[in-house]
Amino acid sequence: MLRPQKFPTDDSSSPYCFNKILFTRDEFSTERFINVAKHRGTLDDISVDLRTYLKTIQEDLVELINLEYADFVNLSSSLVGLSDVIERIGENGNEAFDTFKDSTFQLKEAANQLAVKKEQLMKCKQEQILVRNKIHFIESSFRLIKLLDESPSELSVAQIERFSISLSDICNWFEACIEDAEGDPNKIRDYDRVKNLVFMRFTKLATASLKNYFRDGNSKNVDSLMACLVVVGEENYPMEVISKDIVQPQLERLFAGKEKLNEKMGLCLDKVLALREAFLENYTETGNYCFTFIDTSLLKGLKECIKNKVASTILSSDTGIFQECFNKLLTFSKSYPRLAKNTPLLKPCLQSFNMAIYFNLITQDYTKRMNSEMGKAKNKQIEAVSIGIPVLDYDNDYPNYFCLDATKALMEAFASFNNDDVILEPLLFKSWCFLVNLIKEYVQWLDKMLEIELPEDGLFLVALCSDVVRIEDAMVSIIYGGYKERIEGLGLDWTPFVFAFSILFEVLVEKSEVIKGKIIELYKDSLIKQIKLVEEIPKNYRWTKKPMPTVHSGYLNEVELLLKKYEGLYNQFGLDGSDAEEMIKGLKEFCHKSFEELAGKLSDSIHQTFSSLQRFKNRDGTPETDFAATDESKMLKQLQFDKEWIQVFCGVQSEA
Repeated sequence: MLRPQKFPTDDSSSPYCFNKILFTRDEFSTERFINVAKHRGTLDDISVDLRTYLKTIQEDLVELINLEYADFVNLSSSLVGLSDVIERIGENGNEAFDTFKDSTFQLKEAANQLAVKKEQLMKCKQEQILVRNKIHFIESSFRLIKLLDESPSELSVAQIERFSISLSDICNWFEACIEDAEGDPNKIRDYDRVKNLVFMRFTKLATASLKNYFRDGNSKNVDSLMACLVVVGEENYPMEVISKDIVQPQLERLFAGKEKLNEKMGLCLDKVLALREAFLENYTETGNYCFTFIDTSLLKGLKECIKNKVASTILSSDTGIFQECFNKLLTFSKSYPRLAKNTPLLKPCLQSFNMAIYFNLITQDYTKRMNSEMGKAKNKQIEAVSIGIPVLDYDNDYPNYFCLDATKALMEAFASFNNDDVILEPLLFKSWCFLVNLIKEYVQWLDKMLEIELPEDGLFLVALCSDVVRIEDAMVSIIYGGYKERIEGLGLDWTPFVFAFSILFEVLVEKSEVIKGKIIELYKDSLIKQIKLVEEIPKNYRWTKKPMPTVHSGYLNEVELLLKKYEGLYNQFGLDGSDAEEMIKGLKEFCHKSFEELAGKLSDSIHQTFSSLQRFKNRDGTPETDFAATDESKMLKQLQFDKEWIQVFCGVQSEA
């Protein structure tokens, strides 16, 4: 796109008769140039000036070309010189690289030869190390054998120190030889044979010394000797031997007397503590080997003694002796010195008692009773269910406090399992699982019982409701009277247990509401049968010539007796208070409502009958009868007495 350009029009300093700037314009026009130039000169003047201007331009152009050419010549000369220099440098670099490459190859050859020599030297050195390790292992083994041959049956402090040094040497050189064997089983087997031979000889010698120390009650050198046995990995061997050869026979001799088994158990445990105290009486060292030695020897011997003389001889039916013996051992275990370190030794002693058999013994009665009640429910044998009248003053006497055998079995188990003497500590988790399953079976039993067609007297339902309503209070007293303290004493969080019991109590509340609803429906069925007798009023007065009634009907007395009976059952089974009041109130409302419906229909029927009779008499020409002397008036009067009685009995105000 062309844009207009501004050019100066004043060219007074120019020697020409035209403006030179006009030649630089993009839209230069010859005609316009001539027209403008004519103002300053003639055509001849313009022609002369143009030739002069052209010559000036040509001279300037020649001068410019000469200057640029000189620079070009200088640049070309410099480039030629630079090319020569680069070529010479390249030739020198190639020569230097070839020289460097030759020298590097020579160095590489020398390095390879050096590596081969070094590898040969290292191999020779390694073989020297292998031979030296074997020599040292053999020499240290001979030194230990010599010490063993020269040693007496009871070692002194100096001899134990020499053994310690010699054993350490053998272990060190054995490890070195095993490492040199590089996994070769044949070589490793040879080293093991030598090591095991000398170590077993030392172990037997050390065991003989430790047996003498144990008999003499000398604990002075036990730490040093046990440290040597730890080095050879045989520290358990002498303790096994001593527990079997010395401790166990001493303890088992205590069971030869005529005392009761639980008394013998106490003597045995006292003997263990006495042996420990006597052995450590003069012990002043700070090491742990001596404690480990005496505790392991005593407790392993105790475990075998309990297994042979106590756990295997307790009669399966004598849970009392079982509990006493176990509790003595449990008390002993909890008070035994260095309990944290000796727990792995004490647990096998406790586990010698057959807890599975014991647990079955203490739970079989509850299981049988619950299974029996569950069988009655499944077979719909409601008549076989025993119902007891609760003794409400003895809330801790569960066989008398509850009505039904299933509830009694559940609560007796729940209370019994709260007894530390019955549920031994190892059975806590198992007992909790048993109780949860027992509660689950009880809830299932409730559901089954509610599906059975029950007797009209409602006795079973009231007894069932009584048990379910009072279970929560009884359980809460047991829970916070022992369960909570025992569980928290074990360092367990009480919250999950609270959550579990809360779920149970919610289920029991739901079941109690269902049972109460069934009781009400059962009672309503019995009451409606009596209230429907209001429909018998016309039969009692139609053509019977009975006098005008003066009191309410007799069937209402039966209604009153039924309600008193139901209220008495509630009170007798501990459902008094708000439960009984709510039940009676609901039943009275039901009686009043039912009576009003039946009485209203009956009144209408009586009036219709009277009107029909009057119309019939009018057609026959018979004089109208005074209503007050009719059977219908007697019926309505009786109905009025009954209605007034119902209103008073049910506490309903009569309509004005």
